[in-house]
Amino acid sequence: MAHPRVNAEAVGELEKILGREHVLASGDELRLYEYDGSVEVGRPDCVVFPGDKREVVEIARWANRHGIPMVGRGAGTGLSGGALARAFAGAGVRVRGHTAPVGTGPGAVLLGARIVEILVHGWDLARATGQPADFPDDVAARALAATRKQLTSRPEGPGAPFAAEVQVPEDARAVDRLAGFLGRPV
Repeated sequence: MAHPRVNAEAVGELEKILGREHVLASGDELRLYEYDGSVEVGRPDCVVFPGDKREVVEIARWANRHGIPMVGRGAGTGLSGGALARAFAGAGVRVRGHTAPVGTGPGAVLLGARIVEILVHGWDLARATGQPADFPDDVAARALAATRKQLTSRPEGPGAPFAAEVQVPEDARAVDRLAGFLGRPV
């Protein structure tokens, strides 16, 4: 599923919101942002650096107005799936096998794993900074169900990728239940 490209007029709108120095839109500038923690490559149409919540809201409105998908990138780690957003927009990629740092599997499974990472590490960051972890409950609930299904026989002990499950009340928000399932004290 192709999305509209960011054209010069749209870049100009972003520059009015953020200032020219906070918008990257040329090929050379974007080269550093075409990779993430996966093995996929996908150069973004542009990269923006909002300075506060108001600017993030304005960028989201801009993206919605233009039908442009937005992909967050946390602190330059590149682990938020920026390259995957473009790579997974093509035909057949969700069923084809792909190799990623976590292993090889169908694109849909690897994309699901990335969504879980974004939710749980976003939850970690929100908790560490005293902010609410306001993630869509339906997305977190689907991620929790898929994670429970995938980790029916999860490794335990030293070297295991997750701590033991922490019990969280069933009426807690889905993202909190996901964090607890993956060993975070909630």
